[in-house]
Amino acid sequence: MRAFTLRSILSKSIPLFLTLFLTYHLFHYYHYIHYKPESPLLISGPEPVPAEAPVALRNQALYLTRYREHPS
Repeated sequence: MRAFTLRSILSKSIPLFLTLFLTYHLFHYYHYIHYKPESPLLISGPEPVPAEAPVALRNQALYLTRYREHPS
C-alpha cells in the first residue's frame, strides 16, 4: 500500500477545493445578479394612510417613508 505524502494529499485536495470554491461562488454570483429581489417600497413607494387611521399605523407609514432603503 502506498504511503500518503503531503504532496500526494495536496495534489488531490487543492484542485478539488478550487473546483468546489469556484463552482459555489460563480453560481451564487449568477443567482444574485439574476434573482435579486426588488423591494416593493423602492418600486411604488409607501401606500397613503388615511387621516382617520390609528396613530400607530400613521407612525409606521411615516417611519417606512423616512427610513426606507435608498437605491444605490
